[in-house]
Amino acid sequence: GIFVGGFTLEAAQAMASEDEDALAGISALVTASLVTPVGGIGDEPRFTMLETIREYALEQLAASGDEQPVRKSHLLHFVALAEQLWASTTGAELDHWLQQLRPETGNIRAVLSWALEHEPVEAARLAGALDTFWIHLSELSEGREWVERALAVDNELSLHNRSRAFATAGWLAKDQGDLVQAEAYFTRAIDLARTLSDDRLLLAPLGLLTEVVLEHGDVARARQLQDDMWASAVAIDEPLAMAVATLNHGRMATGMGDLPQAQAYLEEAVTAHRISGGTLGVAVAQYFLAEVLMARGNDLGAAKQFRDALHGYAAVTAWGRVGLAVEGFAAAVVGRNPEAVARLLGAAAVILKGIGLPRSREDVAIYDRAVQRAQSELGDDPFAAAWAAGQHLSWEDVLAEVEALASAMTEPATDAHPPADLTTSHGLTRRELEVVRLLAEGRTSREIADAFSVSERTVEGHVMHILTKLDLPSRAAVAAFAVRHGLA
Repeated sequence: GIFVGGFTLEAAQAMASEDEDALAGISALVTASLVTPVGGIGDEPRFTMLETIREYALEQLAASGDEQPVRKSHLLHFVALAEQLWASTTGAELDHWLQQLRPETGNIRAVLSWALEHEPVEAARLAGALDTFWIHLSELSEGREWVERALAVDNELSLHNRSRAFATAGWLAKDQGDLVQAEAYFTRAIDLARTLSDDRLLLAPLGLLTEVVLEHGDVARARQLQDDMWASAVAIDEPLAMAVATLNHGRMATGMGDLPQAQAYLEEAVTAHRISGGTLGVAVAQYFLAEVLMARGNDLGAAKQFRDALHGYAAVTAWGRVGLAVEGFAAAVVGRNPEAVARLLGAAAVILKGIGLPRSREDVAIYDRAVQRAQSELGDDPFAAAWAAGQHLSWEDVLAEVEALASAMTEPATDAHPPADLTTSHGLTRRELEVVRLLAEGRTSREIADAFSVSERTVEGHVMHILTKLDLPSRAAVAAFAVRHGLA
């Protein structure tokens, strides 16, 4: 009865004592029709019960005198899941833990509510670790309220968890457009992380604060923050950190108006996120790349990236971002079929309704472009009729509209990147080529050293020579180069 919205077998076992078999207990309850198995994630079963039965179970729990320790176990189970999410080192790990946590919104609300009164340290720990959970489910207002309430409680929260909570509060405030409060939160997060000399803690607030500072026009400070962020990502040397740092380079170049450089970084970020294995990360990079391509007048390229991004977002059920990607795709193809575009805009409005995900300045410009051009070409009444029709489309119908429009567009010639004889054109040795291939697989220096039975110092020497010979700025750039030239 402690669970809200259902539970997994693993969660039930976490509530049981060491000598208890949760599966046997649940099987008995299923046989008695008190608990119902429902579809879970993959092959993992999930269980639920009628609300009246759950209320009765809670009454019995309270009468037993065991409610406090059971609620503490309930809380710590979800703290452990959230910590796994926050500590993800690859995009594949991040996708996995987000998928595990998505059905647990009711349980997360329940444990946070209880913990704020009874376990405030754990409440702040949990709220801060759920940064990407709140962001990618587009639960900005709710997530910010929980983390701010947790920070406001006078507790003995460690510097590590306090820094993380401030960074999460800042991220949520930034995405809500509250830049002043976001900067204050990021500054506190960075100060605490620097006190601890913790590069993992520094990475997110440094990168996010860069975007806030650019909004204020302080380019010099933004550059310094970006350099600091990159140094933290290199120090961590994890696939996801490097991919995020590369994407943030692209975001900074976009903010500074250097669109060719932004495109190069964001193309690199797409590759880096693919190497990291994250569907969500790839979609984020594709979305930002599409914005840059559109700003550069490449509507066809933008349409492809928006289309791929919306498929990626849909695969991980990030519906708020799906809606924005549908609007982006509509803006990119508005000259081809304004009536279909109007339908897509109507469908996107339904997807976004109630989510509370505000559009960025770039998103607003894209949305306005799609609406104004479609309305101009169709006329007010036909535009309104098509928009209304779009609001009744199923998700399958939306995908069909997108695919029909995408297939009608002709791919232009692209710059070819034929496989090159790198040993002659770039002077790479055979061993350096092997290192390039392993970098493209996302291997760390330690893993490469183990593969060749050499020291990490030797591997770092190879990496420095590779960067110099190829005139590339980072490991992620080497990985992207390898993919383009058929080495990975």
